[in-house]
Amino acid sequence: SKHDRLFLYTDGLTEAVNKKRECFEPRLKEKLTRNINNNPEELCEILTRKLEKYTGIDSSGAFEDDVAFIVVDFDKEN
Repeated sequence: SKHDRLFLYTDGLTEAVNKKRECFEPRLKEKLTRNINNNPEELCEILTRKLEKYTGIDSSGAFEDDVAFIVVDFDKEN
């Protein structure tokens, strides 16, 4: 890998639920792994869209809890 990635998030991300009251947490690792090659901005956009679709909340709505996450890449030096 060319870089290390730091992913910080609040519990609002993992505890967001769908209409069946199932938490998003089991899906988070899969979403991060599947999109590992995306840059931080793209990853944030993808996660936001997936979370909105999963919960049925669009950008004009509000999640049940605060949702925040940060993606930072650290380039490795040779």
